[in-house]
Amino acid sequence: MAKSDKAVSKTQLARALKLTKGRVSQLLHEGLPELGDGRISLQAARRWYQKHIRASATKRGPKPGLKRKCAERESPSTESKGLPTLRELQRAREAVRLRREELLLGKLEGSLLDTEQVRASVDARFQQDSSAILNWPSRISAELSAALDIEESLLYTELNSAVRRFMTERAKAGIGEVA
Repeated sequence: MAKSDKAVSKTQLARALKLTKGRVSQLLHEGLPELGDGRISLQAARRWYQKHIRASATKRGPKPGLKRKCAERESPSTESKGLPTLRELQRAREAVRLRREELLLGKLEGSLLDTEQVRASVDARFQQDSSAILNWPSRISAELSAALDIEESLLYTELNSAVRRFMTERAKAGIGEVA
């Protein structure tokens, strides 16, 4: 099992696939892969479900009688006005449902990141690094002045000026221009 794959219970799988627990049991009898401990690999179950159940439903088409009902609902005026047909709307809804399931699966697997959390983390790290870099001349000037036998205040002034110029240049550079 892959590192990002989770082993889940029938209940958790039912929730992820928007099925009942009983339907998950039926799927296990139909060949849904199960781990030895009674748990189910979320990623493997998702792939199996899409391959065996969703794909066959798409190939099979609508249930008998539905075609007649759809034809009754669709009026010729709908097609002539350029409005989508019922079948097109159903396909679009199914595509949205599958995308929503993929996103939910990604969230359960932990492979999705929250944009706001990432921004907050990057901003906090930027503030810490900026502060550390701007304070570096005062931390290092005494040590360097002793090693180089230079007046500390003169060394601090030059280091501080150089660091601030560097930080100003970095702030003006675009993200793609950072070297």
